[in-house]
Amino acid sequence: MALVDWAEMTNSLNTAIVTRDPSGGFTPPNGGGTFVYAFNSIASADGAVGRYVNLANFAPIAATKGGQITGAILKGPGGIDYASAFLFISARGADVNDNAYMIGFESNDPSNLKVFKGPLVNGIPATDPAAAANGKTLLTSDAAYNADEWVHVRMDAIVQPSGDVLIKCYQSDLTAHTVAAPAWVALPGCETYVDDALGVASGTLPYDGGYVGYGFEVGLISRVAQFDYITVQRQT
Repeated sequence: MALVDWAEMTNSLNTAIVTRDPSGGFTPPNGGGTFVYAFNSIASADGAVGRYVNLANFAPIAATKGGQITGAILKGPGGIDYASAFLFISARGADVNDNAYMIGFESNDPSNLKVFKGPLVNGIPATDPAAAANGKTLLTSDAAYNADEWVHVRMDAIVQPSGDVLIKCYQSDLTAHTVAAPAWVALPGCETYVDDALGVASGTLPYDGGYVGYGFEVGLISRVAQFDYITVQRQT
């Protein structure tokens, strides 16, 4: 997708705190182009920057429908704690204070991949918050990752006729496959999760419809995240 197909979420940290733009100054993932989209915190502040697909039928995706997002994510160079980088789907609105399903790197060093349900502004914490309203980890990867490791991930959020939302996560090995020709296999530790229609498993009712995109949450200066080759689909 082109840069013009994306819009910034309301209440994102401003550019005096987090700079963000396409850049050719980084090494892209296998098969990537000249540019990646990168974020850099140049001041210490707690918050997030979110970008969502601003196209017909995606802004938002219709109620009772889900979708799919794929993308390559990297944290670094530099320190990778006090920051999380993620893809999201089914965001309740176009504001970083809204809740969504997220998949990405938690705020830790090294970082596991997690599926987290909660406010985008809080990102993916290393430890779940005490208050359920601030989110919950649904799945955690078996592997942990260091700085400067690209991962290519995919998350499907499929609304079932029952009202359950089936979450399925995949990874493609970037040493063997380019971002343009992924070979998706179940992501170990994050294979599937059923967010039941009664809200029992996650503690809150499942999400349908909504916004899809990517984001960067930060709490410390000099934290960097990079994204490349993001694709989206909607459930029809």
